[in-house]
Amino acid sequence: MTLDNLPVFVISAVLRWVRYDVASATLEIAFRSGAVYRYRFVPTTDALALLRADSKGHFFNAHIRRHYAGERLHGPCQYAC
Repeated sequence: MTLDNLPVFVISAVLRWVRYDVASATLEIAFRSGAVYRYRFVPTTDALALLRADSKGHFFNAHIRRHYAGERLHGPCQYAC
């Protein structure tokens, strides 16, 4: 699996897509609610582990959410996103 700064749509009840920029160690996550967050200084190993996790929502809550500062970019959408 490669990380090339393109959104990777995931099978998850919580997440819609994940995008990771290796050069800046920036992880962006779009949630099913429509909200999009950016997390900085996330190691590539954590980004890959999120994509490989059986439960992406569980992995996000346990390893990303409270470990890296999140910046809300936009959302949630009022209508279908």
